[in-house]
Amino acid sequence: MNWFEQGVLLARMRRVCAAGGLRCPGGRRMFQLRDNPLLRAGRTEWILQPGGCALTGAFGSEGFFAVPCAASPRDADALVRAIIDRQRAWGSGRVVGPLSPSIADFSCGAAPAGSGADASPFSERMPAFLGRTLEENGFSVVSRSILYELDTAGLDLGRYERAAAYAQRRFGVEIVSALAMGDRAACAAIARVSRTDPAMAHTDEETAVLIGALGRYWSRRMTQIALRGGEPVGCLLSLADGRARVARAATIQIVPAWRNRALTAALALPMLRAAAGMRVECGVIDGNNLASRLTVERAGARPAAVFLRYGIELI
Repeated sequence: MNWFEQGVLLARMRRVCAAGGLRCPGGRRMFQLRDNPLLRAGRTEWILQPGGCALTGAFGSEGFFAVPCAASPRDADALVRAIIDRQRAWGSGRVVGPLSPSIADFSCGAAPAGSGADASPFSERMPAFLGRTLEENGFSVVSRSILYELDTAGLDLGRYERAAAYAQRRFGVEIVSALAMGDRAACAAIARVSRTDPAMAHTDEETAVLIGALGRYWSRRMTQIALRGGEPVGCLLSLADGRARVARAATIQIVPAWRNRALTAALALPMLRAAAGMRVECGVIDGNNLASRLTVERAGARPAAVFLRYGIELI
């Protein structure tokens, strides 16, 4: 896509977003590989219609779509049908797409118009009618994640300190920040942990691109890696917006064999100390991850939003 075509697409997206009461996604950054890792897919195409637009693509037979913008339910229906038709033509066996932006593309997501300057840049959501439209076209919810918000004013850090000391003493776990490890080593460690979960598995290079897409929001000081004998067994990827005074534990992953060993609390302690005085979002936690949910709820966190990822089987 050349610069003129990018300009035409952006102008159309601005009109669509304005008509649907949304703020336009993140400008020309969407077209830059370093900022939008979805462009690394084997196939990609920007679908552009009078009342809607979206990026769709496929990694092999696994299709996806992102940043869908639609001015009305009728426009959303036409957009979803176009995505399905394109994916069928490519021979995709499955298509997934978030109702809300994922951690990789949050900076390209549309948000409700009129969001204040103090609104979290990590909680932006698409209009409600998009979810209904997806279901009407055969999509179903394939994962449900919960965004928790934590009031740090009444937080008992002593509980985290005891848990961290227990993990270190009992299991020999060391907690190291991404800042201390360096970008390359931290990305490699996070990638190694992610590969224990097929739904989040990425190579070292893909992980570096995904984290790089977060730009200035990735906090190296707050991001923590749990090591056991030099081998990563858990990680907490943190984001921060200093201007909005918001910090977020974007994802917490523990190697399955190391769950229920106080690692979640041990990973969270350094981040919570660094986020003093900020509003803290405790991460988007998979609804089926009962151990992590229980940990943050016992600490006083409360659900702030629910994120749904939709999918459809085409074979």
